[in-house]
Amino acid sequence: MATQPTPQSGKGQRRKWAHFEVANLVKAMKDMVSSGAYKADNGFKPGYITFLEEALKVSCPNSGIKGRPHIESHIKTLKKDWSMVHDMVNSTRDGSGGFSFDTSRNMVVASDDVWDDYARHSPEASQWRNKLFHHYEDCCIIFGRDRATGEEARAPADILEEVNAVADSSSSNSSKPEDAIFSTGSKSRSRSAMPEVTIARKKKKQSVDNNYGDSIVKAAQIIAEGISKAQIGIINAIMIEKEKRQVVAAAMEEITSLPALDRSIYATKVMSAPELMDVFLSLKPSIRLPWLQKMFPGLV
Repeated sequence: MATQPTPQSGKGQRRKWAHFEVANLVKAMKDMVSSGAYKADNGFKPGYITFLEEALKVSCPNSGIKGRPHIESHIKTLKKDWSMVHDMVNSTRDGSGGFSFDTSRNMVVASDDVWDDYARHSPEASQWRNKLFHHYEDCCIIFGRDRATGEEARAPADILEEVNAVADSSSSNSSKPEDAIFSTGSKSRSRSAMPEVTIARKKKKQSVDNNYGDSIVKAAQIIAEGISKAQIGIINAIMIEKEKRQVVAAAMEEITSLPALDRSIYATKVMSAPELMDVFLSLKPSIRLPWLQKMFPGLV
């Protein structure tokens, strides 16, 4: 017997999701990420909630699931659970290892000693001992880049932090270079020693100036790299949307039962929002016309 949708909870209560509802949400999120339309370097772009709500209206038509608060809240829960399991499996806490994810059993596995040791530092992780996590691998695809490491994971905040570190290093190197020259030896110096000290001071200042200049160049390179990546991301997003519009137009032409003018009106409406284009293209050709008529009643 098929699982029935869980009725909407009362006000102030969290919605209980049925297994098939969660599975359809995860599938919609994977499709969304694969399309590239709503995935950002650290999270999702505006409009993704509407896209997922429209997708679940098709896959779970009687569920009454809303973008907010239902989908938004459950995504937070999914990401929190996945992050905890991901950190355990990858041992980001201390690099000691010992955990793995058994895909055949859909759970985290480790020896009792590893569990006990980890639980001393992260007690909340104990909940995953013998607990199922059906969508771990899918969540790695959906959220994986949000928790990336290394050079490709650098966000604007990371760039700014590195620039500040460079500046701090330069500042500490350039503070009172003469102190190092006069820090040793007798308090009184003869006039004959002054020319030698002056030359040493000039050489030290020149070295500090060179280091500071190198640091500024390095900081500029870091910022330029971040800007370049952002520009590439914007260009890719524009190209994706342009190509998607062309695909929508071609798909609309296949609905031959509609007059050409009506197809044009529907196409203009669908292309007005990226999430509408995504939902339209995700549908089977046979149900695209009924979907258009239901979504836009009285439009044509």
